[in-house]
Amino acid sequence: MGITILGLVIITLAILPFVGMHISRKKVEKELISGLRTMAESCNSQLASRDFGVEFAIGISSSKRYLFFYKQRNGLLTKHCVALYDIQKCTVNCVKRNIQSSETIIDKLELVLIPYAPQKSPIVFDFFSSAEHFRPNGELPLVKKWEAIVKDALHHKTVFPIAS
Repeated sequence: MGITILGLVIITLAILPFVGMHISRKKVEKELISGLRTMAESCNSQLASRDFGVEFAIGISSSKRYLFFYKQRNGLLTKHCVALYDIQKCTVNCVKRNIQSSETIIDKLELVLIPYAPQKSPIVFDFFSSAEHFRPNGELPLVKKWEAIVKDALHHKTVFPIAS
């Protein structure tokens, strides 16, 4: 009887950190989705699609007119609501560096939106930085997915402003 109780206590103690991480992650996701929804509402839009990274969320409006990016890191908040009809093209910036003669690591992953207006600076969504995290955790496929979503929206001409 004592061994059974001891075994249950050890199993509980082993599982507890994972449960705590899951609860913490869900709380962060709720905050991120709330931030995205607030930005969408400010543009009179609704979110059609969204994804989460470690400390950020990205989404597109149901009309595919707006792209939203919400990032919260160490108390700093980054918010972008981009009207896609102002965007000419979308690219991924993947900065790598060599750490040995045959091995490279990713330093930075960014989704870069190039506006039509040449006087406007590109809009950069920072998906991953080695200054913030040791290594990417799913950001590479995520940034490529969102590059394809934005390119598709730009290609299908669904992003022009509504005539008033």
